[in-house]
Amino acid sequence: MTETKKRTPKVSKPEAHKTLMAKIAGAIVQLGVLGKESRNAFDKYDYASIDKFLEHVRGVIGSAGLVVLQDEISVEHFDRQSGGKIKPWQTYVYEFSIVDTEGNSTKALRRTVSVPFNGAQASGSAQSYALKQFLRSTFLIATGDKVELNDADAMATDNSPVVKKTITLEQQKNIDSAMSFMSEEEKQAELKKWNIETLADLSVRRYDGCMKYLNKMDPGKAEVKV
Repeated sequence: MTETKKRTPKVSKPEAHKTLMAKIAGAIVQLGVLGKESRNAFDKYDYASIDKFLEHVRGVIGSAGLVVLQDEISVEHFDRQSGGKIKPWQTYVYEFSIVDTEGNSTKALRRTVSVPFNGAQASGSAQSYALKQFLRSTFLIATGDKVELNDADAMATDNSPVVKKTITLEQQKNIDSAMSFMSEEEKQAELKKWNIETLADLSVRRYDGCMKYLNKMDPGKAEVKV
């Protein structure tokens, strides 16, 4: 019986690394400049869409024997003030690696992007933006734009102040009651795990999850309403 071994990408050794870098360098030379075929009507500038971008890149890197892998590492929710209103945002962290047909790979390269949380499309916008910027910076792709922003780019570069909406005094009392089975040292250790100094620092978005967690930790205690 023949044993089948699972093949996983490996970070390249010196000689293989030279070959991998040569393939990437060859793709850089071939890619050249990408034209603009879309227009942001609000800010009145032209840009290269993600679809056009991938169409421009895919054939060249594929012919060079290269594959780009993208992996979502984490997502964090936060609030940002914009136009006098507090709006939900998300920050995504991705890892990219370039693998050749021999299984040699670059080290994992991280990219971080923040986008407004406007439903399921938020994840897609973040993924597309991160992928486009990784390809553009890695393969040195020029688009000829004076301002290299499309709709997703504009969302990701918003500089509005971040606002963290914290729980109410009543919610603090509920959390404190749910922690009553803990000693003072255990409470402080729990707050440290939550990355806060006091219950007043706990964000509204984390309240329900923390209550469920505490109630699960103390099954003999009557559940406090969340």
